[in-house]
Order: sequence, then C-alpha cells, then structure tokens
Amino acid sequence: MNYLIYFILSLQCNYIFMENIWLSKLSMMKDELYYQSLFNKYMKDYNKEYINLEYNHPYRAQKYNAFKNNLKLIHEHNDKYKRNEVTFALGLNHLADLTNEEYQTLLLGYKKNKYSNNYDIQIKSQKTLSEHNIPDSFDWREHNCVTPVKNQGMCGSCWAFSAVASMECVYAQNTGKLVSFSEQELVDCVLNGTDSCNHGGEMQDGFAEIIKHHSGKIDPESIYVYTGKSEGVCHADDSQAKGHFTNYVNVTSGDEDAVKEAVATKSVLSIAIDASSPFFQLYHHGVFNWPFCKNKVNELDHGVALVGYGTEKSHDYWLVKNSWSEKWGQDGYIKMSRNKNNQCGVATDASYPVMN
Repeated sequence: MNYLIYFILSLQCNYIFMENIWLSKLSMMKDELYYQSLFNKYMKDYNKEYINLEYNHPYRAQKYNAFKNNLKLIHEHNDKYKRNEVTFALGLNHLADLTNEEYQTLLLGYKKNKYSNNYDIQIKSQKTLSEHNIPDSFDWREHNCVTPVKNQGMCGSCWAFSAVASMECVYAQNTGKLVSFSEQELVDCVLNGTDSCNHGGEMQDGFAEIIKHHSGKIDPESIYVYTGKSEGVCHADDSQAKGHFTNYVNVTSGDEDAVKEAVATKSVLSIAIDASSPFFQLYHHGVFNWPFCKNKVNELDHGVALVGYGTEKSHDYWLVKNSWSEKWGQDGYIKMSRNKNNQCGVATDASYPVMN
C-alpha cells in the first residue's frame, strides 16, 4: 500500500513538474511572438534595409537580438519612470536595433585633438562675468537662431554638426539671416580630411579650419551637400561661402555658471558630452539624469549643440540639440541635468565662434 501511495505521489509530482516546464515554454513562446511582432512593426516603421531578409538570416537575427535586449531595457526603465524613480523615459527609435557597442562605434565621433591649437589661432577664453540679468530659462529657438534638427547618419561626424550649429547662430545674430551651413565641408576639409567618419574630430578644429583656410567663410549646405561619407578631399567653394568668422572662444572648463551665461548672452554653444550609455541611445523624454556619466575631457565622446536651459518639475536642465534626426529623443533634442556637478561633461569643452 505504501509503495502504491508513493508511486501515485511521484506521478503527481512529475506531472506538476512537466506542467511547469510546459507553462514556462509556453510563456517563452508568447514572449517570443510578442517581440517578433514588435520587431516586424519596427522594421516597417523605420524602413529598415534588412526587412526582406529571411527570418533566420544572420544579419536579421543580429538586429533582432539587439532590438529585443533594448526593448527589455526600455520596459524595465519605464516601469521605474512610472513609479517616479527616474526623471526620464526611454523609447524605441531608429537606433534601437544597435547594440550599445555598435552605437558607440558608429555615432559617437568627438575626439579631443592631443595637439592643442593646430591652426595657430589666437583663442579667447570666457569666464563668468555676472549673474545679473541672466534669465532663469533661455531657448535660442525662440530667436530665429537654430536650424531644424539634422541627421549625421552612420558617420562619426557629430563634432561637425556641433560646430556648424554654433556658426549658424552666430551668423544669424550678425546678419539677421538663418542659413544652414555645410557639415560636409568640415568633414572633408578639416586637417586635410583626417577627421573622417571613422576617426572623428573636435569642434574647435572646425572653427579653425574655416578661419584659417577659407577666409572665415563656410559654404551653405545647399552648395556643399552632406553625404554622410568621408573621402578626404576638400571641395569647398569659398566664392559662395558665408561669414566672416575671425576667432573662437573657449568657455571656462567645468564652470556651469559660465556656460549658462555664454549660452544666454552669446550664442548656441558647441559642447562635448559623454553619450556612451544605452540610456542616452534610447532616450525619449524627460530630464536625463545619469550619475554614472563621465565629465573629463578625454572621457567625452559626442559633439552636440547647447541651445538653452530651463527647469522642469524642479529639475534644472540643459537643452541640447542632437544630430540624429527628429526621430530621436524629444524631436531631436534632449534635456540634460544641469547643476549636478557638470554631469556628462556639458561644461567641460564648450566653445563658440566670433564673427566680425
């Protein structure tokens, strides 16, 4: 009798065990169907070039795995956002099918030149003058000084977009005309094309190239069109270029008050930041606050444009224009934490050109 009871109990335990395995597999199948369904929609929404590849094609599978991992990160983070544990939300964008390593390699192209001032330009420096009459919030978009968000593509030319955004604003203030300038000219011409898509560069070298080698003038984008490629050949047409830029100013490194004053009183600023985090890659809205961000100049990896600042729900922020199209972030912008010990290096390497 005892053996029979033991046998029956064993069968029940095995049944429960197998049932749990089956339910677990069923749940996994449902999850996989869920992710595959979202991935199919994602490929259509963002017109991905691999959409027609076979389901098991290695490249498509690589993209799917990156997408699935990023989507899990988005869900986990946004649950915290709903509980008010974090100040920003994540979302799907055209970069969500990249691993973080791919993202860093393809898009983050700021690289501080180890040789200071290659162009023999007399550089000025701005320090904080006064906090009087500096507004609590400011946005250069309200002053006809910012062109629409652009797209660098899969080229490490962020530094060129950053430099151009500052030149566009300075030119608009001096002439009353907002003109879209050529990033491709900087990619092709700076240091004889050394600062390529794969190599990257820095914004000050972009200013110096225009001042030193092109009589302080830069081609409009309509004349020198962006291709997202670098061939090391300069095709600048100085006869149709706009200017005249004569110098550039470095804002005191690490001084957020100096940066606040410069952006409120001078121009859109070219700045470098640490954008290496997958949370930056997938940022959607809110005030980006990532305390693990680095802020030393040799730790920064992305050139962007600082167009203003403000406060949202008691959180001070810098308003930053990116160059990854309007599909990324808040219509191409990100609000980055301000007054948090120079988080992500916003105030580490800020500069702007001067025009006479």
